Amino acid sequence: MKTNSVHSMNKTSMRHQAEGILIERKTDTANRSASMSDNLSLIHELEVHQIELELQNEELIQARAEMEAALYRYSDLYDFAPVGYFSMTHNGMIKEANLTLTKMLGVERSRLLGSRFLGYLKQEYLLEFGNFLEKLDAGKGKRSCELALDRNGEPFWVQLEATCFEGGETSRAALTDINGYKHSEKNLHQRVTELELLYESGLVLNRLLDLQKIGARIADLLELRMDWHHILILLYEPSKDSFEVLEVRYADAIEVPIDADALKTLNMKVSLPGMGLSRAAFQSQQVIRSGQLEKEPQHIAKFRGMHSGLYVPILSGKNSVGVISIENRKPNAFSENDERLVYTLASQAGAVLENARLFQIAQTELKERARVEQLLADEKNQLAARVEERTVDLVKALRAKNEFLTSMSHELRTPLTDILGYSESLQENTYETLNEGQSKVIRSIEESGQHLLNLINDILDLSKVNAGSMEVRLAPCSLEEICNASLKLVKGMAEKRKQHVHVVFPVQPILIHADALRFKQALVNLLSNAIKFTPVSGDLGLNVEMGTGNESVIIMVWDKGIGISPENIVKLFKPFTQIDTSLAREYAGTGLGLSLVKHFVELHNGRIEVESDLGVGSRFSITLPLAH
Repeated sequence: MKTNSVHSMNKTSMRHQAEGILIERKTDTANRSASMSDNLSLIHELEVHQIELELQNEELIQARAEMEAALYRYSDLYDFAPVGYFSMTHNGMIKEANLTLTKMLGVERSRLLGSRFLGYLKQEYLLEFGNFLEKLDAGKGKRSCELALDRNGEPFWVQLEATCFEGGETSRAALTDINGYKHSEKNLHQRVTELELLYESGLVLNRLLDLQKIGARIADLLELRMDWHHILILLYEPSKDSFEVLEVRYADAIEVPIDADALKTLNMKVSLPGMGLSRAAFQSQQVIRSGQLEKEPQHIAKFRGMHSGLYVPILSGKNSVGVISIENRKPNAFSENDERLVYTLASQAGAVLENARLFQIAQTELKERARVEQLLADEKNQLAARVEERTVDLVKALRAKNEFLTSMSHELRTPLTDILGYSESLQENTYETLNEGQSKVIRSIEESGQHLLNLINDILDLSKVNAGSMEVRLAPCSLEEICNASLKLVKGMAEKRKQHVHVVFPVQPILIHADALRFKQALVNLLSNAIKFTPVSGDLGLNVEMGTGNESVIIMVWDKGIGISPENIVKLFKPFTQIDTSLAREYAGTGLGLSLVKHFVELHNGRIEVESDLGVGSRFSITLPLAH
């Protein structure tokens, strides 16, 4: 209705315009006679119609030009649209198509028109397209489906949307490229699957502490996700600088049976030092992926006919601990996704394998420790039994020795006492007057007898100390009196060697808890040694001073004699020990004196210390508590 109204308005306007033109043309005939008015009116009408036709013709020419321009513009939009537009018949024959569709199908328009759309699909999608055509025949509105075109054997994903025939002969269709989306969806799905796999593997692997079970679990996970001929999981053995097969898995166990001999041969191949792509991946800590193994100079063929290999280092921190080696007979069998999956799994396995290795080492060490502890316990029990037996024997032997020494001392002291008594009587001219030679011999007999008696007394005292039967009767004593008595006993020895004895004693009296007889015996022993080892006319002395805090007293016996070397000081207080055999020949003695001195001082709750410089002299210091 709107078109007819516009057409009427245009026609009225044209008539007015035509009438105006006609009036201008015939201004010169305005005065014609009335008789010709009818003819003129008819002519006027004809001329107006003629002019109307001329104007309509111009408008049609202009409209056609505009329509052709619009058609050209819309043809470009149709041909170069991002979607492939076409029309097809009930059997899928293409009748019309834009340039985009020809590019998507890779066919010129002249060859495309009249061909059937199913000829461009992957074989596995022909049935789905047939079902789609049936839905177009039976349905109404629009239908859509996803199909895969055949692009040189590879799928190219598209979405087909078409109008139902609804009794007509053709269907208008649009083909949209969704290949990128499908690949992204596929990669995303694969990545999600990988993450789920890695999560599950992490949960499982972290619970395992057995190396063989870990290796088997890794092979199980890879077996579900990849196409391969065999998988090797190798662990590095630092002590041998070689690999050992932790797990081996074949796609066809019948083709390559696994037995002890095969495993031994395989271990020999993978343990070659400095060779193979596994070694290269281990040393570089980089993944090596090759689709043409025959061209790899470092490749060592462990199996015949392998063309593809994927070698992934197993890292624990910054250290390589092993390699996952996967090979296939197909060229270029492994993708970047495979590489990423194995690398991530190897990264997980690194820490787990290292933990398992440390656990096994710890278990081995614990077992060894338990074995050693058991051996030590057995040895300790045996030793305790032997010690107990030996102790019983020693106690018996010590008791027998003490009894023997006591008996022998008594047997020796009785005649020795008689000898000393007779010697003293003879020196006093009890029986008759002795000449000078006889007196000298008697004095020698007395000195030797006295020395022998002292020796017997020392042996007897030592036996009492060892037997624990040595008793001291501690009582408050004057230290000055004990020191003076000791000096009096050795005075003759010092005078005989023309030695100078120096005594230093505090002014105030000093009381100690002591057994006067035993402590005097200790001081006499120290003074006798000082005299013995000091040269003729040499100096020695006895110094007494108060200790720190006036709670103790220090008695020092010193000399300027031969001195003692540091390595011999530790031997001083051992019984029957002399520090130098040459000294034993030059200075007579049994080595009992200092041992008894140490025991006597300890029985007085004191301690004895020694300082000495070889060739300069010695200082023996006794520290005793004061009596309160």
